[in-house]
Amino acid sequence: MKDIPLVKFQSIFTIFILVAPLFAPIMPVTPILAPASVASETTIYVKNTTANFGESVTIPINVSNAKNIGSMDISLRYNPGVLALKNVEKGNLTQNSTMQYNTAEDGKVLIGIIDENGINGNGSLAILSFDVLGYPGNTSDLDLEATANNVSDFSLIPLKVSDGVFTVSGVETVTAVVSVENISGEYGAKVKVPINISSVARIGSLDIVFGYNPSVLSFENISKGDLTENSSLESNTETAGIVKIALADPTGFSGNGSVAMMEFMVWGLPGDKSPLTLESVEVHEFNTSLEIPVIKRSGVFTVTDVAFGTLIINCCNHLSCGQKRFPLFELVFALEFKPQDLILEPWYFQV
Repeated sequence: MKDIPLVKFQSIFTIFILVAPLFAPIMPVTPILAPASVASETTIYVKNTTANFGESVTIPINVSNAKNIGSMDISLRYNPGVLALKNVEKGNLTQNSTMQYNTAEDGKVLIGIIDENGINGNGSLAILSFDVLGYPGNTSDLDLEATANNVSDFSLIPLKVSDGVFTVSGVETVTAVVSVENISGEYGAKVKVPINISSVARIGSLDIVFGYNPSVLSFENISKGDLTENSSLESNTETAGIVKIALADPTGFSGNGSVAMMEFMVWGLPGDKSPLTLESVEVHEFNTSLEIPVIKRSGVFTVTDVAFGTLIINCCNHLSCGQKRFPLFELVFALEFKPQDLILEPWYFQV
């Protein structure tokens, strides 16, 4: 065999490397695929919600990416000082499901759902109706817990749970306390009865209906209080025993103090009483005219005893017999009087 020079062999090898691919069969190319995407999670959630004091609000419990859910147990915790649960109804995904709920624990509702066909898709599971008890600015956490089982094999379905927050909307204020104190005075005197308010901010208007006993007190006049010097004041006393008061402030008043000062003449006798009743009170915020919650505290007026002095007069008549005198009878008088109304002249009496 003839030796092939090394240089020639290397040339032939190089040509083979370059030409061989041209004659090689075409091989199928396997594409490089991205990893399969992870299936979307099933999520149970409540949205953040707002409503005004005194209104009703609905808060749905929702699900996204539900797949063959045969049964569910859900609990929702809330602040019972802010929200009062009224009712629980089926959502749009559970119209054909069996649902029960329990509210034995204050501030917590338990919901059980069974669906023999399986719950699928996105939508609401339950609709909760509440009355709003909190004041503007108050909040309540909406804390969810939930478990779910597959309709086919009852296996546990992984869930993602997302909580929410409820906020009472409106002007941030606190409850206004409107009060009348217990007062006393004697017959014939003039007494002042202030109507006080506390814990308020930016009050724009105030309407009060005040009641009293007209056989004990006689209304004289009314004036502004120390908080309402810049307010307009109107009153109506057409009905006996009733004073209607309307106050409006051009800039809104705040703080603690009196809003009106009433003056009465005392007609009752010692021991008589008259209720000082705040029959109705409406308070509105200056900027929004929203009604502010009110606590009313009424009082009582008592007629006191008049300060009397006492004068005792002793009269004795005697029968004389010789040197002896025998008392026939003795009279004692006690005269009560007002010291300021009676002047005793010394010459009336022999000392």
